Amino acid sequence: MRATCFKRIYENYQALQDTWRECLEQGGLSVEIKERVLGCQKQMLTFDYFFGILLGDRLFAHTDNLSRTLQGKGMSAAISMRLSKQTIATLKRIRDEQSFDAFFDSVLQKKKRFPEVGQPFLKRQRQVPAKLADGHAPAEYPLTPRDHYGQIYFEALDLLISHIEERLNQPSFKIYECLESLLLT
Repeated sequence: MRATCFKRIYENYQALQDTWRECLEQGGLSVEIKERVLGCQKQMLTFDYFFGILLGDRLFAHTDNLSRTLQGKGMSAAISMRLSKQTIATLKRIRDEQSFDAFFDSVLQKKKRFPEVGQPFLKRQRQVPAKLADGHAPAEYPLTPRDHYGQIYFEALDLLISHIEERLNQPSFKIYECLESLLLT
């Protein structure tokens, strides 16, 4: 998905809810379609979904720019590396508590436009399955909903950064990095 898709869902949030209601009121839907509409309607009313849409928009805006630029004609590997490193640096700059707090506060502010969307809440703590527990450290659970969504925010950023870095660490890119450093000296 692209950032614009997330942005369009947010911009049309109320229109989508109205569409789900109209579909259900019209009737004549097959059971399967009715279940799908009800599922979409219910999911969109959760804070998790709302948070995810806004998080996707924020994070994918950076990676979309990188992707679009890398697909341009005449893009060299050296420039690709430089742009990728700049994107990583940008993502790392927004990977701190202050950036998360500002983002989470903006999500709560935007949520006010849609009172039917649920409140953020902390899910029930579950035990780690025995086959996954290593026995060394007890599982850590967030203490507040803000902490829970902070974990999601930081994990998403870590995944994006690690995937871009993994792509940069391919042997073919290492060759171009060496060549570029030789040309600059």
